Amino acid sequence: MDKLTRPRGVQVTFTARLKAGMKWDPDAKVWVTYVPALQVYSQGTTKARAKRAVNGAVRLFLSVAYEHGAWDRALRSVGLLPVPPGEALGPDDEFVSFHAEEILERASFDEFFDVQAVLPLELTPA
Repeated sequence: MDKLTRPRGVQVTFTARLKAGMKWDPDAKVWVTYVPALQVYSQGTTKARAKRAVNGAVRLFLSVAYEHGAWDRALRSVGLLPVPPGEALGPDDEFVSFHAEEILERASFDEFFDVQAVLPLELTPA
């Protein structure tokens, strides 16, 4: 089928809210950020740039995994598992039980913040 007759999919929005840490690297003279749930690092010359950079890195990680059909495998590889069928999450619930702050503290990250990545997706029919 060509583009004009191909059935359209359902538009959905995926939102990931993950804990991140930030610390100053005096050798590189940059703020280093880390999201342990996805094992994603980034950096920036200011705190604001470092936060924007890690947000973009998380969004890119999730987008590429989704586009390559590897989302499930990528998320499972870092320990994220789906909610069991029949169970629902509220807006303040965690997707998984993950001790991000403990990991960040052990790695000497002294400032914590939330990273939110919003991805518009189209689920196409099989």
